[in-house]
Amino acid sequence: MTASRSTFLALWCALPALTLGACGYALVDESSVFGPDTRRIRLEMFDNPTNEPGLERMLAEAIYEEFLRGGTLEPTWNGSGAPLQMSGVIRSVEVRASAFDSVGLSLENQVELVVDVDVVRLPEGESVWSTEGIREIERFSASADPNVHETAKQRALLRLSSIVATRIRDELFQTY
Repeated sequence: MTASRSTFLALWCALPALTLGACGYALVDESSVFGPDTRRIRLEMFDNPTNEPGLERMLAEAIYEEFLRGGTLEPTWNGSGAPLQMSGVIRSVEVRASAFDSVGLSLENQVELVVDVDVVRLPEGESVWSTEGIREIERFSASADPNVHETAKQRALLRLSSIVATRIRDELFQTY
């Protein structure tokens, strides 16, 4: 490779970085979003006034795993030393038929989950982020067998919990 060609390649690679820097664009360091000393978040079990027992545990575990995967804030249950606290309410869970055959029998169902979330700074309880009505829908196969139906619904709720957990984390960091 000639010297002029390597110089050209070096300038060509540096051009996007210089352009982005000149326009004011900068990558955000997620670890400093909530302050330099904020490394942990206390997760509270969401209130669950619905008829879906155990969904609060499923959602809490999905949120915990999402924060572990993200690596920015270390999730904790006991909250010792955590300057942030997340809590919320599972506002509704609705299961309904979404596709039918020519006779009118359900072929596919959908479950809709709606949650409200609050993040506060401890100990003063100052609101850091709050959102209402995070809504997601997941479809699952219908079955006349109640055991098969319940298993399919629980799998859909598990996938839905993971989707909602990702949205919560994304929206929390997108705000800042």
